[in-house]
Amino acid sequence: MGAVAVFTFLWSWNQLWWPLMVVSKETMRTLPLGVAALTFQIAKRYDMIVTGASLAVFRSWWFFIFAQRTLLKGMMLTGLKM
Repeated sequence: MGAVAVFTFLWSWNQLWWPLMVVSKETMRTLPLGVAALTFQIAKRYDMIVTGASLAVFRSWWFFIFAQRTLLKGMMLTGLKM
C-alpha cells in the first residue's frame, strides 16, 4: 500500500490538465501549472522557471526519500509468495 501511495502522490503532483481546467484564478494554480504558465510568457524569466522547477522536483524528491523504505519493501515483496 505504501508503494501505491507514493506512486499516486507523484502521479497526481505532476498533472497539468486537470488543475488547468478546474482552477479559474491565477493565485490558485498548482506549482507545476505555475511553472508551465511561466514558460509560455513572452518575456521569459528563466530564474523564476528554474526556481519553480527546482521546488517542484524537491518536493517530489523529499517525499520519495521519506517513503523510500516502504516503496522498496513493497517492490521486493511483489515477487514473493506467502
